Amino acid sequence: MLDSLRTLIADYGYWAVALALLCENAGLPVPGETTLLLASFLAYSEHKLHLGWIIVVGTCAATIGDNIGYAIGHYGGRPLFERYQHISRVSKSTLERGERLFARYGSFTVFFARFVFGLRIFAGR
Repeated sequence: MLDSLRTLIADYGYWAVALALLCENAGLPVPGETTLLLASFLAYSEHKLHLGWIIVVGTCAATIGDNIGYAIGHYGGRPLFERYQHISRVSKSTLERGERLFARYGSFTVFFARFVFGLRIFAGR
């Protein structure tokens, strides 16, 4: 997988970084952090990318992706999730447990989930 990701970054450069971070922050399970680290390493070792531009592109793409994810959740909400629940394979009991957790701990739940591997994708949605 890393070799494929390296090839994508080498071929498409900043566009690959932007797309990966945009998709990850919009809620898709894409390896955004790995892409960012690999792009930074390639900037250091191969000098094809510049670290400053990686930071700018990454920040912009993550912000836009986060806003897209928020808009999907805000305007689609529960009906959209229930319509495509078969894709995510999250059971109703798991969803209800998550809602109870959020009702009890509120924004602390989102803050904590953003720093736990694998939960970041679902934390703000």
